[in-house]
Amino acid sequence: MDILIIEDEPIAAEKIKDILGEIVPDGRIAPVLDTIDESIVYLKTHTPDIIFLDIELADGSSFEIFESVQIKSPIIFTTAYNQYAIQAFEVNSVDYLLKPITKESIISALANLQKMKDTFSYQLLKQSLQDLQVKADNKKYKSSFLVKSGESLIPINERQIAYFFASNKWVYLVTNEGKENLINYTLNEIEGLLNPEHFFRVARNYMVRRESIVKLTPYFKGQVTVDISPKNKELIVVSRARTGNLKQWLSDGL
Repeated sequence: MDILIIEDEPIAAEKIKDILGEIVPDGRIAPVLDTIDESIVYLKTHTPDIIFLDIELADGSSFEIFESVQIKSPIIFTTAYNQYAIQAFEVNSVDYLLKPITKESIISALANLQKMKDTFSYQLLKQSLQDLQVKADNKKYKSSFLVKSGESLIPINERQIAYFFASNKWVYLVTNEGKENLINYTLNEIEGLLNPEHFFRVARNYMVRRESIVKLTPYFKGQVTVDISPKNKELIVVSRARTGNLKQWLSDGL
């Protein structure tokens, strides 16, 4: 089985590779791709047996790939959000995995692929996605995080969190009072643990609570910058693909 992973988070990509190495020992995994442009070039000349495709890439939404190249391979989408399920169904989707990705979810997805190969059933695919949507809608989200303070561990409620940011391979939780706390999670994992109605991945290194967004400012070629509170130390530029989703998300919350 020829496998392609398109994922812009190195840790998440390695996790998928490690799991596939266990459950598909004869699988041939191509070098991981992390941008839309790289993926388009590769898929113009290659047809993998299966593609693991992250929806939010460094340079935009992976759905943009389908505008430039016809993909015949079945696709297992990976994402922290459930609102893309119907859109994924329209482009060869076999399964739709919510992050953080687990060994069990990949085993189930590959089993779905085999069932579809065996039955060629459109209805089975449709029902599978509907079941996944129901499962995603009923998902329980993390309500607190433990952070270290001296020799103690202190719980911080989700409502006390203003945003998360990644810097130099470390991830920090910032409270509404502006206190930074180092935590042992990747942003990809956090994205899958938090309620997407309350938090948004505005950039690959920032996950922000709705109430912490002060304003959006037009930037360049359809992009915006985000001002947040408590004030951070760097300019946050939202990609063109994420900008539309962010505006919609903010509007839905009004």
